[in-house]
Order: sequence, then structure tokens, then C-alpha cells
Amino acid sequence: MPPKATIIQVGKMESVIKPCKFGHMAFLNQTIDFQQLSPEIKGAFPGGTATRVLLPAGTSLFRFSGHDRLSPWWSETTELGGLLLEAKISGKPLYQYVRETSAVLRKWYSNTMSNLVVATLNQPVYAFKGIIGPQNEAAIYMNPLDKQNYKKKFTKPVYYRGGNGQIYINGLTITCIQYVVPLGTVSVYDNIDEIIDFLISYRLI
Repeated sequence: MPPKATIIQVGKMESVIKPCKFGHMAFLNQTIDFQQLSPEIKGAFPGGTATRVLLPAGTSLFRFSGHDRLSPWWSETTELGGLLLEAKISGKPLYQYVRETSAVLRKWYSNTMSNLVVATLNQPVYAFKGIIGPQNEAAIYMNPLDKQNYKKKFTKPVYYRGGNGQIYINGLTITCIQYVVPLGTVSVYDNIDEIIDFLISYRLI
């Protein structure tokens, strides 16, 4: 018998949670091993290693995104409060601090990281957990064979240190999650204290 939908309440918002369906498999990624993932995915973790974990239903996840396409890349919301406080202490704008610690290159124009998105899992899923590895920006402009762009202004390599925690959920579908803070609710350009107060008011951090 398939699982029934349940109802949760976040603040004053009530949401219907639909069951996550994976055919005959008990949980998403139950039979997937880290070594079966692509080199690009494994390379996003320092040393090409990550820990396979079972995330229980109700696990809260967040990401910074500028688009509404579903991504398999998330972080656990238990780390969000600390990240925001660290950004505040650093004195850097939140968008700059997040880009540095999440190592998201500017050439990945599809993700402007302009919004904070928070979601919860509808049911347990297997995922791969680790930290975000460092990235180096300006690779395409430092190629001496590229006569047109080589040594142009602002082509000095930019180092993004990474270091934030990350979760990769292979094969994640929209039926697996419920958005709690959807795209367009919280901007990375908002005041950090106001973002923290908002998240605390909904008991998200």
C-alpha cells in the first residue's frame, strides 16, 4: 500500500506533503554507491570522497539559488544559522560570502545565488554528504592560446575557498521535497539580521 499524504505546519502556513515514489525501491538511492556517480559529481567533494547517509523524512535543507529548477545540491539547514553569523562577522556582503564559501563560479551564470531557498524532505532518502571543495575562477581567460582574451583586465584568477557542508541527492524529484521558503522570499541582498530574525520566527534555525 502506498504511503498516504500528510500535513505539516510551518508558522501559519499549512502544506500537504505528497509521498515520494520510487517504484519497487524502498528509498531513493538505496542501491547507489558514491563510486557510481560521475567524475564531475565526485570531483565536487575534496579528495573525491563523500559519506553515504540516510536522511530521514522531515530533514530541512537549504541552498542559494537564482532559478526555480530543482537541483540535487543542498546543505543541511542545521548549518544555516552558523553560516549567516559567520557572514555577518566577516563584514562581507552575504552574496559575496556565500559565493566564496560555496565556491560557485561566476561563469555559471545559470545560478546567480540571489535567493535563499529552504525545503524539507517528504520521506527518507539516501544522499552523499561532504564539504564543498575550492574552485578557481578565470580559467578560460588565462589560456595563452586565446589571443583575443588573454591578459585582458580582470583576468587574474579568483580563488573560492569553499568549505561549506553540502548534500548531493542523486535523482531528486519535486515529489521528494516540500518548499518551506520558496524562491523569491529571502534575497541575499537583504539585511542579514532581518534574514536571521525571519528564519528564527519560523523556527528554521
